Amino acid sequence: MSDDQTIDTQALNELMRRPLDDPSLLDASAWRETVLAVTRPLLERVRQEFARKRPGQAEFSFSDRSDIKSRRQNYDSMFAIEDSGSPKVAVSIGLDDRTDEHTHHLFAGLYLWGRKDHIEEVHSNLKRQGVLRPDDEIYQKSGKAFSGTSLCAGLFLSPEEVSQAEPDELVDQIVDTLVEWGDRLAESNERQPSNSEEVAQPREEVAPSTPIIDRLESFMLARGFFFPRDLLASYYLALQSKPFVVLSGISGTGKTKLAQLFSEFMNPEPMSRAFVPVRPDWTDPRGLIGFHHLLTGMYHSTGFLELLL
Repeated sequence: MSDDQTIDTQALNELMRRPLDDPSLLDASAWRETVLAVTRPLLERVRQEFARKRPGQAEFSFSDRSDIKSRRQNYDSMFAIEDSGSPKVAVSIGLDDRTDEHTHHLFAGLYLWGRKDHIEEVHSNLKRQGVLRPDDEIYQKSGKAFSGTSLCAGLFLSPEEVSQAEPDELVDQIVDTLVEWGDRLAESNERQPSNSEEVAQPREEVAPSTPIIDRLESFMLARGFFFPRDLLASYYLALQSKPFVVLSGISGTGKTKLAQLFSEFMNPEPMSRAFVPVRPDWTDPRGLIGFHHLLTGMYHSTGFLELLL
């Protein structure tokens, strides 16, 4: 089967229009069969064509998110693997029946997600350096607490525009956009600051750039959550040293979400992990491995025990 046959622009159009409370999208297996089966052929073809036109310029990772309950941030995406504090090229196919939102579109171009103050600083620098230009279509939006701010600039295609394009034309349009933005970023990175005082400014201490931390940070950001790089590195190293880590802090600061996303990053298979709530005064193993009920004679199991068995 050729690539032209596997990329179905009409199916993409229908998928991007589908109401997010559609029952056929409510579980993981349906998401893979209904969504990824339509979106991944296009993203994979774009990845191959970009590699052919710009060999070695960027390595991409795929990321998808299904958040049906909140009806937000449902997409399948492809991000260049870079330092997450820097802009990168990306492609994202949004599934959102709110037609007034950019999340309803197919996007290709420059992408960055992070703290609002950081995004605003990067936005200003990119305009000053000429990477962002007056005629560029730019989308910037802040999410809820701990979800950060997104900055997107480039190509935005509606479902109708996607369905009207031939597969080869659609791929070429996306790849050409990625190439243009990749070249803009590369040219910007080659420029050295002319002000010696700017070079001498102290830099914030951050965790060193390593492939595993880069991928972990990109993974978190792609799912709409920002965690300081130092925290991610410390958490990862702590688990490498001893597979038992206690996270302390007030409620709502992201402790549970950090553990959930990290486990998903290490192994995306849902059946490979279990989250077991326990009481604050937890002093015995019943919350983990269950207990034998003396009156009923039955053993009350837990998700953790079932995972082990």
